[in-house]
Amino acid sequence: MRRMVARRQRSGGSRRGRRPPAVVIGLDSATGLQVARLLTDRGVTVVGLATRASHWACRTRLVCRVVEIPASDDGLIEVLCDATRVEPGSVLIPCSDQSVLAILAGADRLRPIHRFSDPSSTSVESLLDKARFAEVAEAAGVRTPRTVMVDGGIDWEQSHARLSDLRPPWVVKPAVKDDRWLTGAPNKALRLDGPDRYESVRQALEWADPLLVQEWIDGPDSALVTCNCYIDPTGRPEASVVSAKLRQWPPDVGTASAAVTVVDDAVVENTERLLTATGFHGLGYVEYKRIGDELVAIEANVGRPTGRSAMAEAAGVELHYALYADLAGIEREPLGSARPGVVWVHLRRDLQAALRNWRRGDESPRSWVRSLRGPRVEAVARWSDPAPFLLDFWSTATKKVPGGNVSRIVSTRGRQRTSRSENSA
Repeated sequence: MRRMVARRQRSGGSRRGRRPPAVVIGLDSATGLQVARLLTDRGVTVVGLATRASHWACRTRLVCRVVEIPASDDGLIEVLCDATRVEPGSVLIPCSDQSVLAILAGADRLRPIHRFSDPSSTSVESLLDKARFAEVAEAAGVRTPRTVMVDGGIDWEQSHARLSDLRPPWVVKPAVKDDRWLTGAPNKALRLDGPDRYESVRQALEWADPLLVQEWIDGPDSALVTCNCYIDPTGRPEASVVSAKLRQWPPDVGTASAAVTVVDDAVVENTERLLTATGFHGLGYVEYKRIGDELVAIEANVGRPTGRSAMAEAAGVELHYALYADLAGIEREPLGSARPGVVWVHLRRDLQAALRNWRRGDESPRSWVRSLRGPRVEAVARWSDPAPFLLDFWSTATKKVPGGNVSRIVSTRGRQRTSRSENSA
């Protein structure tokens, strides 16, 4: 018989003998929807918080209620401190970098009321800030791409001179991703090439300041590997799940649309060494690109679930329930090893990626179907909870791309491409 892990309650309060509810902050996303479903499957009562209660993910029937919240950090904290809207003693699970940082900033007010993962602010900020992440990775012996920070307050000639040392193509992303970037930029990152790349960086400062500009690392989608892990409150890495991308959407700088679990000890070792070096604990994630036998760390997300972390449960590792149980003070079984070969797919996005590959001759319909065989978990589609998938599919199929709202010219693979302010995802 497997031993049980006893966990103490960490903060807040709850009624004796009753499991506290989980509050998923960011239900209006595929990540939030997946976490809500996973915890509901384990018998946890889930409340969803969303800035857009009309979002397709909020149409799930598996949460007990959806609370609409303001888009500001202060507004989120006010809602969480309102006992008429969020039950005291709840387990808070943020699902975006912005909500992680908001809870960190409001931790003094929230600690007497709720339970939440509460690592040091230094550890979280050093990993989420992409410039500081490069320094942490270097100190841990993990390679990162060559990087230049561009600050709007610095004379542009200085920035131009530093950028000229980077080989194109470039990847441009915010040092810390917030609403300004999410609502203004065409993608989560920009891939720039050609003579207009300097001007494109200047324009991107409208969406984020400072900016991180990195050298692009060539390689197929399959060269992108990630590691989701859980570091328990004592700082001990308890379990890690490694996955390799099969496809992504949008192309080049998008997010995974399909991935598969793999065994890769080097990825696990690098991730655990990098995250624990900061004193971090909780849910962590690091993305790498493989160049031959070498791993290059691209970015980290910590303090929250990620888009495809739900594949962990399908692979036999209950990362999300472990977090909930530890915060709620509930005994649970220790986490084991992940089963390789489990496929995670966001079907609508993967169809978009597959159609592009078919047109380019990079993949056939038969090979696409074959890549999804075996144990599989869907990001959005679920027979017992169909509304989110149907609404997501319909909203994408009927989406109109606004004419004349061109924000920039972005060069991709040597060709000029018009990027609009609304994502084509």
